[in-house]
Amino acid sequence: MRIEILFFLGFVGAVILGFVLKPYLIDKKEPSNKIEFEFVNFNLIQTNKDGFKSSIIGDYAQKYNDMLLVQNPLAVDKEGNEVQSKEAKIIGDDIYLDEDVIIKTSRGVVLYSQAVFYNSVQQYFESLAPFEALYGEHIFVGERLWYQDGVLDSTNIKATIKANR
Repeated sequence: MRIEILFFLGFVGAVILGFVLKPYLIDKKEPSNKIEFEFVNFNLIQTNKDGFKSSIIGDYAQKYNDMLLVQNPLAVDKEGNEVQSKEAKIIGDDIYLDEDVIIKTSRGVVLYSQAVFYNSVQQYFESLAPFEALYGEHIFVGERLWYQDGVLDSTNIKATIKANR
């Protein structure tokens, strides 16, 4: 009789342990790179309490774990600034733009580069590849460009500035 009781208690314990441990093991699985969703003709509109904030449209978008990958994105914000490239990777507040990046500001500055990083919370911007910037008739060419809090920095810059006479 003791063996049956021990066997029964062992079985009940295994069943209870299985139910308790199973959700824990499911949650601890490694994240996969499987596509969560994908869209053709993607359009993402961001709003806040004041209304329209920005819009991103693209030919194709895929959502992975914490990354949104957009092909041929065009982003416009409420100030009229535009950003476009062949590919954008959005991970949280960080945006990585690759290939044929064009940034047009509402103040008339146009920037061309092959790779750009932007953090939307800190308003930090960095060209990760050589760039060319145009402002009216002025032309600036350099290796790297950083911008944050109204401060612009660059390396190996060459400028052609037209003076009014």
